[in-house]
Amino acid sequence: MRILFILSFIVLTYISCSKDDSPVEEEVNETPIELKLIQEKGISIENGKEKTTLLFDYTYDADGRLKQSKSTTENGVFISTYTYTNNHPTKIEYSNGGFWKYTYDGDLIVSSELYSEDDDQFPTRFNYQYNASGQLISREEVLDEDISCFIYYTNNTNSNHSNIEDTCNGITFENEFDNAKNPNYSINIDAIVKAGGASKNNEKVIVTTINQNGTEVIDNRVHTYTYNDKNYPIERKIYFNDELISRTEYTYQ
Repeated sequence: MRILFILSFIVLTYISCSKDDSPVEEEVNETPIELKLIQEKGISIENGKEKTTLLFDYTYDADGRLKQSKSTTENGVFISTYTYTNNHPTKIEYSNGGFWKYTYDGDLIVSSELYSEDDDQFPTRFNYQYNASGQLISREEVLDEDISCFIYYTNNTNSNHSNIEDTCNGITFENEFDNAKNPNYSINIDAIVKAGGASKNNEKVIVTTINQNGTEVIDNRVHTYTYNDKNYPIERKIYFNDELISRTEYTYQ
């Protein structure tokens, strides 16, 4: 369950304004929703052949809030259902019996607990820190009473994370961005999306450095996009070593 939920953030989250060293601007937490994402299709490409590997379908309630997301892979269907308190998404229930609970300070999530099953006695706990502009700067994963690991975020304008240092997994990301709208912020759960590490715009280049037993392995991927007339991506293509390896199709309403 945790892998599937994290995958949902990877698929949506790592789509994020051009690399910019301008001063940080204060951010409005809730993004006005012009379009709602209703489907995202992930397609792998190998030897020129395409295969749909991941399909996300999103449904909304009468108030326009995300009600349910359904991910379909070759391993089956996984459903996430959202519960709201004071119009904030405060709980996600998973079809395998697990759930994720969120605690807020105003409009920002400051802590959360991820339960692998309904009677999980040892949930995974997270704490989140923001700067004065409400931009995410760190996420702490509590591993034990006195042991934690962290993910640190360096922000450009528009809450784009130009650098992400993941001490939990020994990985660093360096990102460059376009100036278009991130589909992740069109499902109307901005606080959860932000806490998950999503930038406001879409990554054009992601350079990943992985530390494997003292040896650095560097992975460089280029993302290109096709946009609609409202400046939302409708297709993303990912290239590795100049070879197209995958693409994603986005459908809105």
